[in-house]
Amino acid sequence: MAEDAVHKGRWSGLFELQNVAVHVSLLPNGKVLYWGRRTKEKGKALEEPREAEEGADNDPKKDQGNMNQHATQAFLWDPAHPEQVQETDNQPYDLNGDTVNLFCSGHTFLADGTLLIAGGHIKDTWGTTTTTVYDFETNWFYPKAQMNEGRWYPSVVALPDGRALVMAGANEKNGNAIIPQIWNKQSGREEGGWKEASSPVLQLGVKVGVVLPLYPRVHTSPDGRVITVGPQPKTWWFDIKNSKDEDIMTEAHNISKGSPLADVVGVWKSAGTKRNAMFRDYCPSVMYAPGKIMYIGGGLGGANASPTADVEYLDISDPNKPPVWTRNLVADSENAEDLNQARRQFNATLLPDGSVLVTGGTKGTRFFNDLRPEAQVKTPELWTPDSAEWIEMNPEEVLSAGGGEYQNPDIHVKASDCHTSAQLYNPPYLCKGGPRPFIVTAPTRISYFKKSTFESFQIKIKNVPSQRGTQLPANTPPFPTLKTKKLTASGVTTTGVSILRLGSMTHCRNMSQSILFLDFQQNGDTVTVVPPAHPNLATPGYYMLFALDQEGVPSEGFIFHLVPEEYVVPKTQPRDDFSKKAKGPKDRMAAPPPPTIQPGLREYNEQVMAEQGRPPVVVGVTPVCPYGLGACWGGAFDGLRRIKDVNIVAPKPSQTNALAYVYPTDPKLIPDIDVWRKEFGDTVNASYHIRGFEMTFDGTVTKKNNGLVLTTAWGKTLSLAPFTQASQLKYDIKSISAQPVTDEETGAYGKLVKAVGAGLGKAKVTGTLQNKGNVTLSSSP
Repeated sequence: MAEDAVHKGRWSGLFELQNVAVHVSLLPNGKVLYWGRRTKEKGKALEEPREAEEGADNDPKKDQGNMNQHATQAFLWDPAHPEQVQETDNQPYDLNGDTVNLFCSGHTFLADGTLLIAGGHIKDTWGTTTTTVYDFETNWFYPKAQMNEGRWYPSVVALPDGRALVMAGANEKNGNAIIPQIWNKQSGREEGGWKEASSPVLQLGVKVGVVLPLYPRVHTSPDGRVITVGPQPKTWWFDIKNSKDEDIMTEAHNISKGSPLADVVGVWKSAGTKRNAMFRDYCPSVMYAPGKIMYIGGGLGGANASPTADVEYLDISDPNKPPVWTRNLVADSENAEDLNQARRQFNATLLPDGSVLVTGGTKGTRFFNDLRPEAQVKTPELWTPDSAEWIEMNPEEVLSAGGGEYQNPDIHVKASDCHTSAQLYNPPYLCKGGPRPFIVTAPTRISYFKKSTFESFQIKIKNVPSQRGTQLPANTPPFPTLKTKKLTASGVTTTGVSILRLGSMTHCRNMSQSILFLDFQQNGDTVTVVPPAHPNLATPGYYMLFALDQEGVPSEGFIFHLVPEEYVVPKTQPRDDFSKKAKGPKDRMAAPPPPTIQPGLREYNEQVMAEQGRPPVVVGVTPVCPYGLGACWGGAFDGLRRIKDVNIVAPKPSQTNALAYVYPTDPKLIPDIDVWRKEFGDTVNASYHIRGFEMTFDGTVTKKNNGLVLTTAWGKTLSLAPFTQASQLKYDIKSISAQPVTDEETGAYGKLVKAVGAGLGKAKVTGTLQNKGNVTLSSSP
């Protein structure tokens, strides 16, 4: 096993965390903050997952179910004492003094090291408007100014100027949050607020713009721009700053009147490229070097509707070179650098030598929590910049994908499936048995490099045993010789000094994860290091500093603060009791969320449909995502828009009935069912499927061969037939089946027969399209 570990790494034994670590962040004090979906009594096991009673939404006396608790118990874990778990000193509250559930929130570290947490959980697909900040120095959660929309599954990314951008998610009305916002402070300790940013679908319109899917994959580029690379196929730039380092202000319009209202931040632009694997969700994207991104696995596709092993790479390091996705990272290589095993719902972690470690996941064809033994992927894979290949490592003892905190009618998840344990992984470089660098001294605060002064910083290093409790081999030098600068096969330039931004992880996403190799000069045990050139390469905040020897063995991380020279760290806030019990009657009602400058999705949808002035083609769309078409709309919106015959897709679907509304370029067109399904599937793979189409026709109805036909004004003849349960397009997400037909729907054909017999000539009818010449009627005059 020892020899095997040198090449494939080694796992520790299991240790207990007391809850499912769904949201995990490495704090500036070296401890790990985490929380799950549910609270639990100390010392007791998690209960069986239990959903709320029917009607509990509007009746607080009914059982809300332990899967929809409105509270969070967070924990701290100390890597130096892995057997010790400590509860945080308070629970998160909102400004009204009510506890909040931070499950399915988005989070990232701000420049001062506080953790900004956007949104949270009311129930699946219903997000909170809450903003919460955790301060590692006080071990305390603080409520902050509310967002203007609820967010559940949003992404939050740190910006080069120290602020943070939040986008997407499901709002408090079970719809899409389409308006991004910028946390307008570099700190979570100051009383600040949110600044509204430009919406990609409102700015660019439904023909061009995008409704961002849940947890979009977002990064900052070396030129300071923001880029979104998934799950949707097309890649988008979001420009926030101009050449003067000022916010770009874009004029927002009142959709219904077309008049300017106020300015919002930023401009959306197409990057002119898209991923070949198209829509892929529940997978990570990683910026493995400044401006170099990999998009790993995920999605569902192929004949078996299974995840992919595809890995695609994008280079945005040169702003003068158009970015292009590729599966061939190594020049002149004919082989794609893909995973060995297809997987989704897994994590990807940057390591200090520039490697990327993939752990966990499922390769099953079922969407959520496929726990069958044959579906679990317990074998990690390691990508190194030197080889640009994925190598399988030693397998885990437990499944680390998901955690089991989910329940739906189709999949019963047991408490035993909800993993509250963890393991530590030692990569191959820690299993070699020789010496390991150790950083003896280093500055705790570092500023960005200034060309005018050529400022650098110094660290002292020595050799220590790579395995604790062992001795250094004989004749080991007192200090290591650090790794020399090297251009690797992957195109990444590595050195003997690297920095990693502290990670903040959930749902396959480490939202501001980044690595940077630094130039240095070594003189014995003293290393003079050139700091990062500017915040575009390493956004302000806390990082781990690593020294790597000639064998690529890294030191333990030394945590330091990287900020501009002039940055003043704000003072910590008092540990006030934010609970409703401690608040006076006048303080119990927080100000409502501020109204948005831009219209919401509902208002925009009404305007778009009114402008068309004709009935839409209604499309029954079923997402494999269990949360319904409302929250999981982004991929379907993009797929419907890519159907060649479609001119406009209404920006808001029906969550209740799982229906979308589209307008063909030709108003007289009757869809070719097979062609539309194929073109839709080419974009979304197997993440959605089309159940059918409903259309409304005006024309002349006559009897023919003991039946009815309708002839349109342009001469198209359609056969009409009775509506049956098989015709039903409306879908019920809870029962995962078509809704029952109504008497009105089944009686529509008979009603029309009588009307024609009584002399009716022209009529408007609605029904499900069976093929180009057959419509089953659901309504008639």
